[in-house]
Amino acid sequence: MKRIYYPYIAFIKRIAFLFLTGILVFGVTTRAQQFSLFSPGGIPTSESNDGGQAIEVGFKFRVTQLGTLNLIRFYKYSGNGNGSFTANLWTNGNSTTPGINLSTATNASIAGAGWMTIDIPDVVLMPGITYVISIFSPSGWYAFTNGYFPVTPDDPGFPPFIIVASADDPASVGNGVWRYTTTSAFPFNNGNTTNYWVDPVFTTTFTLPVSLSDFKATTTSNNVLVSWKTDHESNNKGFEIQRSNNGSDWYAVNFVNGAGESTITRNYSYTDKGLAPGTYYYRLKQTDLDGKNTFSSIVTATVSGKGNVSLFQNYPNPFSTSTFIRFDLPTAQHARLSVVDLAGREVKVLTDKVSEAGSHVVTLDAANLSRQTYLVRLQTENGVLTKKILVK
Repeated sequence: MKRIYYPYIAFIKRIAFLFLTGILVFGVTTRAQQFSLFSPGGIPTSESNDGGQAIEVGFKFRVTQLGTLNLIRFYKYSGNGNGSFTANLWTNGNSTTPGINLSTATNASIAGAGWMTIDIPDVVLMPGITYVISIFSPSGWYAFTNGYFPVTPDDPGFPPFIIVASADDPASVGNGVWRYTTTSAFPFNNGNTTNYWVDPVFTTTFTLPVSLSDFKATTTSNNVLVSWKTDHESNNKGFEIQRSNNGSDWYAVNFVNGAGESTITRNYSYTDKGLAPGTYYYRLKQTDLDGKNTFSSIVTATVSGKGNVSLFQNYPNPFSTSTFIRFDLPTAQHARLSVVDLAGREVKVLTDKVSEAGSHVVTLDAANLSRQTYLVRLQTENGVLTKKILVK
């Protein structure tokens, strides 16, 4: 997808970030910053009233950081009627199971042309969850740009936003979305990547006691380079790099020591090697010297190519307390990973669900396992794989 870049937004974000860094250096804490995705610099290419009836239009997105949504903007041409418009925030859904309305508000005196604003009751947004925002236009007029959103993979847009790709939508509805309706209702029709220029205004809650910048994940072959910078650190023991296959279930892949106290720019990186094809999510778990933990935003990286179902030897092996088991899936499919004794009796199930494509790591706790040799068994649509493990 061709990204439309709005220098004004980037400039404002940069100024806000520098202001934040300056405040932290002088010992005063500020914890919020406001972002929008399309406005004020974006302008749609067209308007339409093709259905001749009231319509709800919007799009799907995720956020990479905890924060609050309390304002929705939308672009209105002068021909798009004057009067009442309703802004909505929903959970994701489809025509069979519509999304749940999380917040709504109506402005009965919208007039003119350009970016319009509707305040909605505050809603806390969580990373990894797909949301839908929309505008109900009683006149049926709406602004749009065809072919704007990605088909696949997801588009990071302007962090902390992620635009959901049409092919990756778990509800299989696509992005953006619309619906002809006499009253405001969840839009479930596929807009075939059309942007209807509805814009979330999101206020992040900063959780790291460091001024973190330039956090990104870059793919080279089947490796992912995770890198970040800090311009300020206070009481910082270090960063645990965590990986996820779905943005919800996380596990640690490495720990990088921090500087403790620092007021200069420091560069950090870690290479996650030998990954199976798939999309991976990364975040940082920052740990203070006194043991307190906070989390960064989330970044994504996609390893392309074809893979095979694989089950790797656990590490460490033998083990007495816990061990890590990795398995790879070339496509999303049901995977059952379990521990069986040498008589073939299943003694522990580690996972039994539809799992995403890519490399997965599961922790096996030795609690309730006697000191003996077991088999780890991976069952998928491609067959069964086993590895011997030893509890000592």
